[in-house]
Amino acid sequence: MDLPIGTVLGDNYEIIRPIGIGGMGSIYEAAHVTTRKRVAIKLMSKELAAHPEALARFRREVEVTTELAHPNIIEVVDFGASPTGEPYLVMEYLDGEDLEARLQRDGRVPLPIAVQIIKQVASALSVAHAEGVVHRDLKPGNVFLLRTDDGSIFVKVVDFGISKVLRAATTKLTMARAVVGTPEFMSPEQLRGQKLDGRSDIYALGMMAYEMLTGKLPFQSAKTPIDIINFHMKTEAPPPSKLGEHIVIPAAVDAIIVKMVQKDREHRFANANALRDEIAKAQRSMDRTPDKFEAYRLFGVVGAVVIVIAALIYFLRR
Repeated sequence: MDLPIGTVLGDNYEIIRPIGIGGMGSIYEAAHVTTRKRVAIKLMSKELAAHPEALARFRREVEVTTELAHPNIIEVVDFGASPTGEPYLVMEYLDGEDLEARLQRDGRVPLPIAVQIIKQVASALSVAHAEGVVHRDLKPGNVFLLRTDDGSIFVKVVDFGISKVLRAATTKLTMARAVVGTPEFMSPEQLRGQKLDGRSDIYALGMMAYEMLTGKLPFQSAKTPIDIINFHMKTEAPPPSKLGEHIVIPAAVDAIIVKMVQKDREHRFANANALRDEIAKAQRSMDRTPDKFEAYRLFGVVGAVVIVIAALIYFLRR
């Protein structure tokens, strides 16, 4: 941590406390000196600031996230440089935990919550992809779950530092063959260094869905990073419901997730909006199922009562 408590950046933001350390540097809670509104500040480390490629990625995060205005994407409100020259960006303060921490604590996420998370991440991706931005590092650690007053889940997608801007793919940083990301969640085409589109993020979200619903990724037998890469390249993932004896997942959800992680991106959902539509359809189906079972139960109870009354009448008339 490079900034002492009480340091004021850009004459506007007073450092309150360190929050943690990310891949690019340190994260702090801060407050605007006038309004006292809480913000989060990401300060790039001195070591990385000396590397042109890392510095370019940090600037990419500022540029991309500033352009992507969506409730499910973290908002960048300002940026600048520290007195010693390290760049920083100022983001909205998020109160909650990332999905990785939730999975480490609970193992799995209940089906209704997992579906809500997938749907909200897809909503964020639909906007990013429409702007020509592929996240390229979608994983539980980059999906933040906000605490809400009513106890519901509200998602923020964070860290667009290695995103690929398709409309500006002429810079060295965004060359199509630059393989960057987290292997556990990378699509086959990303691992091959091929040209990417939004379907690569859909694949990563599908892998996250496995982990949320089953507590595991579909390549548990993999022993090395090479094994993981080979799985993504060659092995079709089984339906999530087949990953454990006590895992109960509706067939419609199984089918959605299997389609998200198809090896050939032509066989995945065409875009995040198509994924959202299919999720909504599955939700309607699941919402109707309890009503159907309740109707069957009620019919059975009424039938039993009728039989009992008929039997009583029969015996009374004898």
